Parts: sequence; structure tokens; C-alpha cells
Amino acid sequence: PMKNVFVFSFSILTSLNIALTGATNKTEKELFEGVGYNRGFLNSDDVYLFFTELLAEYEKFESKFYSRSLKIANRLLIHKKNHYEAKVEYRKKLLDFYKAEVNEASLLTEKMQLSKRVMNGLMK
Repeated sequence: PMKNVFVFSFSILTSLNIALTGATNKTEKELFEGVGYNRGFLNSDDVYLFFTELLAEYEKFESKFYSRSLKIANRLLIHKKNHYEAKVEYRKKLLDFYKAEVNEASLLTEKMQLSKRVMNGLMK
């Protein structure tokens, strides 16, 4: 059966955090400040720790009070055709901090549209 999938601000912020986790130097600084983390966190490591704790608290709350509720799922897709590869350390951080897996996928069809089959299959 089809289930509803929706994106909310937490998902967008988590996506930015996933990018921040892989960023270094100037890009890391720009992302950190662009999201506004410099107002409440000392550095990127503080952000990772906070989100790890936040996800753990949400899971405790969700399992205690709800049998059917909002599930948080994170995944980073890398387009196969470009032959990019995520470093092992980056993959581990994403799994540890955000419970996010890294997968390769053929994201674009010949008509330059997202492949619905791939995306829907990964959401299951």
C-alpha cells in the first residue's frame, strides 16, 4: 500500500547538515554560518552531537507514545554516472549522526527527469 511521504523543515535542515558533514574549509564555514549555526554552536562537531541526541530523543518519544507516527528516514544518493564515491569516514559519520545511508543510483533518465522507480523504491 502507498504511504504518504512529505518533507518538512527538519528534513531540509538535516539535508544541509549532511552537506555540512562532508564540507571542509571555506565551504564548511559558509554552510555553518549560512544556516545560522554560529549563533548557537561553537563548531560543526557541536551540531553533529546535537542532532545525534535530538534524533535519539525523538525515537524514544515516538516509540513510547505512538504505534503509528512520523518516521524519520535519511539517505544520500550519489548519481552513478559521475563515478563519485563517498569516503568511508563520511559514510560512517552520516550513519552515526543521522542514521543516513549512502547509495548510488541512476537518478536521471534520458529525458533528464528523476527516475520515479528508483526514488520510490528507496523510500520503502
